[in-house]
Amino acid sequence: MEEQSIRARVLAAYEQGPEAMAVLVAALVAEAVAPVTARIAALEAKNAVLEVETAALRAKLAVDSHNSSKPPSSDGLGRKPQPKSLRERSGRSSGGQAGHAGHTLTLVDTPDAVTVHPPGSCAQCGADLEGAPVVRQERRQVVDVRITRIVTEHQAQTKCCRQCGMETVGEFPATVQAPVQYGPTVKAIGVYLNQEQLVPSERTCTVLSEVFDCPMS
Repeated sequence: MEEQSIRARVLAAYEQGPEAMAVLVAALVAEAVAPVTARIAALEAKNAVLEVETAALRAKLAVDSHNSSKPPSSDGLGRKPQPKSLRERSGRSSGGQAGHAGHTLTLVDTPDAVTVHPPGSCAQCGADLEGAPVVRQERRQVVDVRITRIVTEHQAQTKCCRQCGMETVGEFPATVQAPVQYGPTVKAIGVYLNQEQLVPSERTCTVLSEVFDCPMS
C-alpha cells in the first residue's frame, strides 16, 4: 500500500516536471531520515544518562578508608592494607626526650615598641604615684606579625629645559612596567604558598586577597 502511494506521488511529480521531481525526492529523503535521526538522538540521550551513572558508580567505588571517614573494615578484600612502618621500636617514650634542646619564646633586647604601665596610686594608702621613683620593672613581650598592604607610587616627571625649551621625561625603574602591578614580595608569597606548601591556586588567591588585601585572579 505504501509502495503504491510512493509510486503515485512519483508519477504525479513526473508529469509536473523536473522541479516537482526534485521537491519530491527531497521530501522522500527527509521522511526516510527522520526516524533514524530521532533514534540517534534517543540513543545519545540514553548514553549521556549512562555515562553520568557510570561516573557516579566509579566515584562511589573509589571511596575507602584512605580518602573518607569510612572504617578500614569496609574496604573489602580487594583493598591493599595500609603499609606498616619498617622502623624498629627504640624503646623510648613518645615526645621530647630528656636533654633535648627545646625551642621557646625569649625576650628580645630591642623591641619594636614599648608600652609602659605605671601604677596610678599606692596600693596601701592610695597616694598619687605620679613622679614617684621607679624601684624596678617587670618585662613582658608580645610577639605578633604586621600584615598590611604597601602601595608604592612611582611618578615620572617631565621637565622643560630653561635654555632650549626641550621637554625631557624621567624614566621609571626597569622593574616598573605597568600602571599597576604586583611587587616581588607578593609574587614570592604566592609562589611559596602554591609550590612549597602545595596550596591550590584558588586558595592561594583567597589568602592573598583576605590576609594581605591583594586581590589576584
